[in-house]
Amino acid sequence: MTIEERYELSCYQELTKLDDSKNIWLVRHNESGMIYIKKELQWFNRDIYRRLQNADLPDIPKIKLCICEESVLTVIEEYIHGLTLEQFMEQNGTFSEAKAVSIAFAVCDILEPLHTSQPPIVHRDIKPSNIMISNDGIIKLIDFNAAKEFNLTHSEDTRLMGTKKFAAPEQYGFGQSDPRTDIYALGITFYYMLTGDYPDSGKYAGKYYDIITKCIQLAKEDRYPTVDELRKVIQERGTIAGSNKRTNDLHSELAPKRKLAAQNRFYSDALDFIKRIVQFALQPKSTDKQLALGWRRWLPVGFRTGKIWKMLIAALGYVLIYALCFSGTFTDADNAAYTGFTLWAFRIDALLMLLGCVELIGNYG
Repeated sequence: MTIEERYELSCYQELTKLDDSKNIWLVRHNESGMIYIKKELQWFNRDIYRRLQNADLPDIPKIKLCICEESVLTVIEEYIHGLTLEQFMEQNGTFSEAKAVSIAFAVCDILEPLHTSQPPIVHRDIKPSNIMISNDGIIKLIDFNAAKEFNLTHSEDTRLMGTKKFAAPEQYGFGQSDPRTDIYALGITFYYMLTGDYPDSGKYAGKYYDIITKCIQLAKEDRYPTVDELRKVIQERGTIAGSNKRTNDLHSELAPKRKLAAQNRFYSDALDFIKRIVQFALQPKSTDKQLALGWRRWLPVGFRTGKIWKMLIAALGYVLIYALCFSGTFTDADNAAYTGFTLWAFRIDALLMLLGCVELIGNYG
């Protein structure tokens, strides 16, 4: 790592760890204040990330930084606000045929420039948890940790990666992954969106069944050769006409459900917050230094880490602030002391200013 790279990396402050097993953090850029995702990858294809960093692909996370040191690749990438398909289905259930087709069509749009680049980039991990509906209704494809470049000279993958149930046979050592590998996983995902289950469950036999069946053939040669051909077949079924990458209809239809889900999450989070406050009061626990997005962010400055000595100092500080403000006197230009409502208005004003300074300096929230 060069000095310049070390400096660039130091500009990103870790806020909270999102995934302990995968070393993924939410980070904030010290100067711009923008939020990003930071990943430390043990298994990776550096060339893939370099290509993605230099490519202008709108519907995948933009990579800001890509640094390799001691067999670990550190990636800083765009943070996408929204829900994965998996999260959305947990809250709202399965999709209708029209909505599922719209999403599948959008994923084809995202995959096409990847598959047609030279050499082709194969995602190799298409699944509901790696497809997102952003807050503005745009379908995004995330997590390229398993991605590889297709090489005609290789007979099989050098490293077997993918997710059980969604991974094509060639990802288990029966050949080399190519664009048809992503078509297989997209077929499984399509079925999952419709049923919440996998094709072997036999829960779906609608008008897209034969399309899904062709996508998930064991032999690559029997699947659709390209996402463009798959998209044309879907389009011919008449459910959607033309590209609908932004899925505006889907977004508008899902908006009421999202609003209800957001309300339910608010009440659930509020109840969980109260429970955690009680638990915290009974048995304080030490946590990571960066708690900006955890539930403790809502506690007053000095009480967010759970450390006894910090809480004692903070409690003493707050007592002093209250004592000073509520025992203080205020006078006008003629040195006459204020009384009654005016006096208490000044005291409360002073209290709010002092507490505001404490919370600002303490980086509240």
